[in-house]
Amino acid sequence: MRSFIGLIAMVVLLATACKKDRPYNDSLAGSWKEVLSVDGFSGRAIPIADDSARILDLKNDKTFEFLLHGTVVAFGVYDTLSKISVLSNAMAAFISFGQNSALQDLLGQSQTSLRYSIYKDTLSLSFDAYDAGGKVYKRLK
Repeated sequence: MRSFIGLIAMVVLLATACKKDRPYNDSLAGSWKEVLSVDGFSGRAIPIADDSARILDLKNDKTFEFLLHGTVVAFGVYDTLSKISVLSNAMAAFISFGQNSALQDLLGQSQTSLRYSIYKDTLSLSFDAYDAGGKVYKRLK
């Protein structure tokens, strides 16, 4: 009987010790500030100046705005999809901005379908190809 009570006490202790809430928001929706640009060929990370204020605002209704110094310079709709990545040969998450040439220029990418990943408060966007560059954003809200 003592071992049974000890086992129950251990289970209760483990159950209450586990953190049940997630401290990070893994949703794509939100405002993201560009903090780093990664060159594809060299892999060199280029920090973005704090005063550049390049904000990607992804909304829950699948619309987006790209702001530069508080001014909207590109906007439209986005969609998310899963497909096999050329890099990993496994399923990966992608975001597609459609045929928005203004956004293509701002992101420095020739296509507007980009592989994305979110870790804590960091969003990484990259072209799904060998030696391709990318952008790194930090969540604002």
